[in-house]
Amino acid sequence: MTAVNVNTIIANRELTADNHSVSKAILHGHSSVVLRLGYQCQLEGHQGCVNCLEWSRCGTLLASGSDDLDIILWDPLAKKSVAKVQTGHSGNIFSVKFLPASGNSGLLTCAEDHEVRHHDASAAETLAVWACCPSRVKRLAVSAHHPYLCWSAAEDGCIRQYDLREAHSCQPHQECRNVLVNLKASCPHSQCKCLAVNPIRSEQLAVGCLDPYVRLYDTRMLSLTTPSAQVLASDRDPACLAHFAPGHVCKSGGKRRTMLQQLASTFVSFSPDGSELLVNLTSEHAYLYDVIRTVEPIRYNKNSSGETNLVSLASRNLHSHLTTVASTPYCHLHTGKKISQLR
Repeated sequence: MTAVNVNTIIANRELTADNHSVSKAILHGHSSVVLRLGYQCQLEGHQGCVNCLEWSRCGTLLASGSDDLDIILWDPLAKKSVAKVQTGHSGNIFSVKFLPASGNSGLLTCAEDHEVRHHDASAAETLAVWACCPSRVKRLAVSAHHPYLCWSAAEDGCIRQYDLREAHSCQPHQECRNVLVNLKASCPHSQCKCLAVNPIRSEQLAVGCLDPYVRLYDTRMLSLTTPSAQVLASDRDPACLAHFAPGHVCKSGGKRRTMLQQLASTFVSFSPDGSELLVNLTSEHAYLYDVIRTVEPIRYNKNSSGETNLVSLASRNLHSHLTTVASTPYCHLHTGKKISQLR
């Protein structure tokens, strides 16, 4: 990619009708800015590995969750901790979220002990505990449009929805009616690894699992059920709007199938305007998908001379069971480069 001077980008933004969001995206990833990034300080306070970080909505606080089972709130400008919350978890903390409209005092955590917990940081107390899941809970999601709701992704293949306004008590061997998405029908061995709510269209929920396919759901078409309830496979579920996967990933035999089984979506996040979806695949790259416009999947193959040939791939052939659109990143997926190298 030809290097472009920052001054040229700014001049074009001011003198032409170029889209400002495009110029902003280029400037954020420009080499002159990235190369100036460096180590600033080390925040010390945890007694174990730090597994998750979360900024408050206003950007004044940073929350960190650790294997020491505590949450620490940091003032990043003063470079010091301002509060420590003893969560009561008995397993490593995997995710922490600030609750919207809580004045930065409401916190949600999930952990290896199969629990989701609601904390009041200002009072240093735990307000609620959900122990509905029989397996590890890996990620949480919240939405500014629904400040009293939260969602969890767990390794039993279920996405659960919790309402903080409702009293909840989990009894042994009781099935709670809070399962929003159940992937056991289409993927019996699948594990939900991550999820994200569209910040603009809060009815859109993206789910990443133990495969390279990210599913996009419309929660308005879903209802809460129990884990044992009969559910449709995601490719036949009208609430599943789309599947997103890199175009070069297809389900077939041999080495390609082995590669497919090793891929997992471990992180998903919407852009601030809700039009793009960022996905990280283990042992692969990070991909950026256009949620608004669908693109025909593309895969790349190397010929005998080592050159790359682009091959169109019909969306219905991308996965033997997918009937919804499988989109490819707009960022030149066929090159096999990471987003950071393209932007």
